Amino acid sequence: LVGHSMGGAIAALFAERHPTRVSHLVLLAPAGLMSGAAAAPIKLVRRMRCAHSVVRRVLRRGAGKAQAEDYVDLTSDGARGSLATLRVQAEMRTDAFDAFFGSVLAFPLYGLRPTASVLSATPGLHVLLLWGEADTVVPCGPNFRAWRDALAPGLGDRLEARTLPLGHGFFVEDPHATAEVLHAWVRKVAPTLGMRT
Repeated sequence: LVGHSMGGAIAALFAERHPTRVSHLVLLAPAGLMSGAAAAPIKLVRRMRCAHSVVRRVLRRGAGKAQAEDYVDLTSDGARGSLATLRVQAEMRTDAFDAFFGSVLAFPLYGLRPTASVLSATPGLHVLLLWGEADTVVPCGPNFRAWRDALAPGLGDRLEARTLPLGHGFFVEDPHATAEVLHAWVRKVAPTLGMRT
């Protein structure tokens, strides 16, 4: 099971709730363990329902800039293609941003430490944790360490935690570097999948 950002948090929750259905989990810069200053604005927005329309307008105005910050190299084919797709999506589907804003209000962006603890204790679970070092959306430093440190005690060598010198959209920005890490991990865990390498 693979999940990125909010999808990583959802993948972690799914693996926690269905441990017999997930033997291998790939978490790409997952949300879920934000704390302190990073989580404070989200918690505030969630509590102030009367301000949602104002916050939505402000975030919508800054969406293009925020999306560009997902990438270290804006000239890469992946970054250019992704940003162009997002611009077309914004023009064609004016409700797309509203769906994103709704997810900010409802999705598990913080508070998943108990989930990480359960995953750490899940027998036979293999996890690849992969992050972009220049991630400004779910900043690598504190979040990568939080996930790694929460998963490591029970998983031991069944946890592989790696970073790449890229941003939040690292798998789009440099798909080859990402594929190298994924392929190496799959080769490593192949025997647990009944595969030959």
